[in-house]
Amino acid sequence: MFSCKQLRRSEGDVKQVSIGICCYNEEANIDNLLKNLRNSQGLQTDTEIFVVCSGCTDSTVQIVRKYLAIDPRIYLIIEKERKGKASAINKILKRCRGRYIFLIPGDVLPEENCLPLLIDFLTSHDEIGVVERQ
Repeated sequence: MFSCKQLRRSEGDVKQVSIGICCYNEEANIDNLLKNLRNSQGLQTDTEIFVVCSGCTDSTVQIVRKYLAIDPRIYLIIEKERKGKASAINKILKRCRGRYIFLIPGDVLPEENCLPLLIDFLTSHDEIGVVERQ
């Protein structure tokens, strides 16, 4: 048995927020999602955003690469073959350093400022470890 505190990295290595996005052929959605995260969520500069493109055969990877050039918070992980959501999440969890980790499907668009509100809520409620959407 272990506690969540045992899973945390050293304080100097911790980011406030890590966001993981799992994608399979999301060319119709990923641009709007990344714009939303960059412009409508009030995220700090120490936020990190991981996009896993798993076996994408459309232009999802090219769209994400466009953002790599303009936002150092965004990281692209490419799985040449589609390995599924669990594989993508595992890759995100191995790399992320956030105190708070948000896993967002590539076809979801969060409401404006919902992540900062959720962070504020979680910060004031240490007894809550996981939140899931309805």
